[in-house]
Amino acid sequence: MFIIPARLKAIIHSGSPPVVDASQSIPPRYQVFLRNIKPFVKLIGSPGFRAAFGPEWNTLWEWLRAGLSVIRVYEHNTIVSDTIRDSVMTLVWPILRVLTHILEENSHSETSDYTTMILEARELKELLALCVVVAAVEPDPLTTDNDLYQQWVTKAVSKMSGTLENDFAEALEVASCSITGLRLNVLWKDCAEVQFMHHTRASIPGHRLYLLLRVIILPGNRVQSRLDVARSTWPYIYKLWCLLTSTRSKVIGSTLFGSTEIHLLCVSEILVCHSKWMFGGIPWITAALDHHFLAMIPQTCHLLQTWGSVHSSQFSIYVCAINVIRGLVSAILDFRIYHAVSYRAQHNLSHALSRGPGLTCGNSSEEALLKVWDAAVDTFWNAESVSLRKTTWRLTLVTACAKCNENGLDRSSHGQLVARHCSRCQVVAYCSKACQVAHYREAHRLECKELGIKQKEHSIYTPGGLGCTIPTLEKHYLRELIKVKITQLEPQICTLVNNRTDMAVVVDFFTGSADTRAFLQSRRSFDS
Repeated sequence: MFIIPARLKAIIHSGSPPVVDASQSIPPRYQVFLRNIKPFVKLIGSPGFRAAFGPEWNTLWEWLRAGLSVIRVYEHNTIVSDTIRDSVMTLVWPILRVLTHILEENSHSETSDYTTMILEARELKELLALCVVVAAVEPDPLTTDNDLYQQWVTKAVSKMSGTLENDFAEALEVASCSITGLRLNVLWKDCAEVQFMHHTRASIPGHRLYLLLRVIILPGNRVQSRLDVARSTWPYIYKLWCLLTSTRSKVIGSTLFGSTEIHLLCVSEILVCHSKWMFGGIPWITAALDHHFLAMIPQTCHLLQTWGSVHSSQFSIYVCAINVIRGLVSAILDFRIYHAVSYRAQHNLSHALSRGPGLTCGNSSEEALLKVWDAAVDTFWNAESVSLRKTTWRLTLVTACAKCNENGLDRSSHGQLVARHCSRCQVVAYCSKACQVAHYREAHRLECKELGIKQKEHSIYTPGGLGCTIPTLEKHYLRELIKVKITQLEPQICTLVNNRTDMAVVVDFFTGSADTRAFLQSRRSFDS
């Protein structure tokens, strides 16, 4: 049964907490409080915690909050003395440790009230925001990666989710402006360049990079809400990804996360970052594809394949990264042809503007548009795209054993990836030979032939002479996808014909340049 320590109870009821100033010595009463709060951490989450501690929570929270305010010494002083840094670390670390332990009990209903109170507290958001900004400005002893303090900051930041992320993003903007006078996205890029991309860096501090990536994916961040800001940030994200996927880079872990685990977490965060951008709409997808995104996916898959035999403790992170890739690949395949045709159309149109005479503008039939799209499929479904599909094929099935899923079993709890595929259809995956034999006898024997036909490869030869193949199923899927896209975009589609049908191009008004739209509007006025 949980019993609140008598000494701690007497301290918090001795009166209001003292005012703590980092530039002065810690008040004696608060020193006693810090000494007695450390053993209290081990009691958090024990049976009866809520019943015994509920009446004392508000009083303890006032004392904890008094210590959190000491970090404000950084608000208008980007450079502070070592003495003040040591004082701040002595004060904040045990407080943050207590709060993080309570947050870790979020899955238990008996501590959910305290978790909500902590996460919604303005002081905590301001504290974490200041900690993150200080770490970005100057990697001082307060935020060294070998210190437990940095680990607790990382764990607390990772708890911010849902609506809390928007509030936390606002707190980060305020902290960045108050300390450095820079917007958060500008500070983020400076930090990435100085702390991770400098040529003298022989290794990557894992926790610091993970914290930096967690900040950039917050929904309230300007990088997630403004495309112009995102465009300026993408090159830095790409360079960080290059560092993580390079065999020459070494990621430093800690007692909280091992080297491989924090490495995997950082890769996963970059994937999540791109996932949010890829589902932001047509302009965001176009920008992502223009910034090396197609090349990133296969190489990330190759990196994950080398980690196929991960430890069970890292299995959930591995599966999460794979699921994000599956969504990204789906988005790419849905938009790849559409983006390529739009890009080629704008290129052709820029040359067509100089021709002038003979150009007409008007609506064309669906059949003519389909002919253009069919030609585009053969042109742009090239070896690069096929390599992307084949590279990701196994990864999209690694967590789906047909037999285990049929029985309602969760393979992730076994910590084991599927390792077998049907040799005939190459579609259905299994975790063991026993599952494969049983499933073939029960169901797969009847469907295997049909699946094999759908996966039959068809040759496609691009104008550049590069030969590649796509399966029947994907070929039909692309044709249907094209019809749907045309139906959706018909009000915005225009065909330009220069006396020959094969000169037709499709123009997308959403991604088209302002000059293109102005030209089309002028042609409409002229033709009418």
